[in-house]
Amino acid sequence: NNTRKDNKHGGVCIMVKHEISRAVKQHKSSIPDVLVCKLDKNFFSLRDHVYIVNSYVRPANSSSKTDPVTGTEILHDLDQLVNNLSAEGDIILCGDFNARIARDMDYILNDQDAIDSFIPLPDDYIGQCFIPRNSRDKIKNSHRRPFLDMIVNNYLKLLNGRTLGDIK
Repeated sequence: NNTRKDNKHGGVCIMVKHEISRAVKQHKSSIPDVLVCKLDKNFFSLRDHVYIVNSYVRPANSSSKTDPVTGTEILHDLDQLVNNLSAEGDIILCGDFNARIARDMDYILNDQDAIDSFIPLPDDYIGQCFIPRNSRDKIKNSHRRPFLDMIVNNYLKLLNGRTLGDIK
């Protein structure tokens, strides 16, 4: 990713073993500090291609004057990128988003109820039902809303607060 070529620190990385390197191709992204790789479905015997999207979003309170794009703008661009890539395959979104969401829900509560209510939903709509998050973080920041919008808009599943290390 050439967007950081003049910076002396930071960035993102995806490492690939030589044995599978012919089946992993870098996918073009114009978003700063976002690296996308496509895993070939045929090589890995998968139903669809898999896109690994690795991102770094600078903190909301960053004093950096070298980046012309804000973290919130990057999250909005990521939302669109993930939406576009979803039409081509499955997505693994990872990285440091510097989004503090406390215990906010990363899905629409009772959205399954909307099927029988006044909201017109597509016939193939599947409601989201997840294990509640068990986050000890109680802080929210300005990246919270665009980050949660990206999660909900793209039917992603947030693992933070739902894995063994997060449970008391």
